[in-house]
Amino acid sequence: MSSVIQWLKGANFAIYACHFLASWSGRMWMFSLGVFFISIAPGSLQLSAAYGLANGASVLLFGTVVGDWVDRTPRLKAALASMIMQYSFVICCACVVLVFLFLSSEKSGVDGDLKKTFYGIITVLSVLSRLMKIGRVIVIERDWIVEIARSKNTALSVMTSTFRRIDLVTKILAPIISGAILSYAGLKPGCVFIAGWTLVSIFIECFLIRRVYNIVPVLNEKKNSTIYTGASVNIKPEFENTQETRKELLSTTNDNDKDKISYTIEDERPPESWSPVRLLANFIIIYKTFRTYFSYDVKWAGLALAALYMTVLGFDGVTIGYATTQGLSESLLGILMGVGAAFGICATFAYPYIVKRLGLARTGVLALGMQVTCLTLCVISVFLPGSPFDLSYSGEDKNQTSSHNCSSAMNETSDYSSTTMVNTSCVSPDDEVAKSMISIYVMMTGIVTARFGLWTADLTIIQLFLERVKTSERGVVNGFQSSLNQLMDFLKYAIVASIPFAHQFGLLVFISFSFICTGWSLMVVYCVKNWRKSQKALRY
Repeated sequence: MSSVIQWLKGANFAIYACHFLASWSGRMWMFSLGVFFISIAPGSLQLSAAYGLANGASVLLFGTVVGDWVDRTPRLKAALASMIMQYSFVICCACVVLVFLFLSSEKSGVDGDLKKTFYGIITVLSVLSRLMKIGRVIVIERDWIVEIARSKNTALSVMTSTFRRIDLVTKILAPIISGAILSYAGLKPGCVFIAGWTLVSIFIECFLIRRVYNIVPVLNEKKNSTIYTGASVNIKPEFENTQETRKELLSTTNDNDKDKISYTIEDERPPESWSPVRLLANFIIIYKTFRTYFSYDVKWAGLALAALYMTVLGFDGVTIGYATTQGLSESLLGILMGVGAAFGICATFAYPYIVKRLGLARTGVLALGMQVTCLTLCVISVFLPGSPFDLSYSGEDKNQTSSHNCSSAMNETSDYSSTTMVNTSCVSPDDEVAKSMISIYVMMTGIVTARFGLWTADLTIIQLFLERVKTSERGVVNGFQSSLNQLMDFLKYAIVASIPFAHQFGLLVFISFSFICTGWSLMVVYCVKNWRKSQKALRY
């Protein structure tokens, strides 16, 4: 009993509780936001599309800038500021939606420029909230848990898998709760509840963040060029940012390392005030971050992770829309999503044991290999009875064009946030395929079972970045990784927009499968290079 009480008072429980509240609030807000968009603009997907495009563009352009801000800001200040700003934007957005709903209920309604103004405000606030969420994730999930694991002698794999398990549990439960509130109480009370819940969460999470910061002394230390290696920590000497130290350091360093040391010294400078010149300088950071990112061997694993974003073989809007056209009900899709999340939860339990047996690099190769094996079912399903795959069909044919009533839908993804477009009602009644559901059942089986390998690979690659990236560069490197992931998401969006019909979905399956295989190949490259490096170290 005393050990349980001691654990409840410790840093691990506080950080887990903080992450649970953050994940729960985030899941509730994202689900409610989709409902709000549809209610605000009924019959139109303009607001959803605008949010998706603005959200993707902002992460692509400013993900690295947010990461650099995290690196230059003290840990506690960065954690509290990102959390408070994220929730403040959510509360403001919920209040704006509430005002819009009240005005819309009046006889005069909301029309013209005023409606567009509301659309713009809601979109901007939502995007700002997403950017602050990225900063929060980098602070807590990419920096703090590494220091906690190091100072408390806690296995990092256990902490990362627990974080992911919390995400998956809230992914199942939070939409159910928020959906029930919006359905039975209504949209207006739902806005009030979201705003109230978020406001309460601010105070609770502030308390938990400060508690973790006070319990773990290492979080009070200045960030340095530290690499966490699990069993040991290699610390390179810190140099104060003085002209004398810089000259002395550069005079004793070869030409190949001068640029790197110069950047390290600049990185130690105190934060400067924000100004137009400073904002312009932040874009120069993107180039420096590019060089920093590709200086690490772990870049191969990061590229493998980015490749996983270029796929429609997941529970996102594209695949859900396609499955609906093939006859699967929304309730069955909901059950399948729950089963997929259960596979992911199983992966979080198995992950620490697999890493202990195989090591990180080989765990990543195994996980992606399992994903490729499971998704092979999706490739096979394209050729099974019931599949609408038919490249001989021409959408320009008059008769066939008239028989197709295709409506494009922009849907927000579940696993990897983006906005993608697919025609969800592009099945011709004249070309209605046989009643067989074999094709779609086999495809969904592959997608569901692949969740185990996907989340295991995700945990592996995240831990590789946590362990191999220097403390002083975690922000910019993880920010660049977020931008890289978003770039691949944009590529998926472009490909789906160019071939959006159900009879062309097989092409999307082939392209997605090829990118997953590419990700596995990149992980193999990292594993081989890591093995050669270890063998070379043993010789000397």
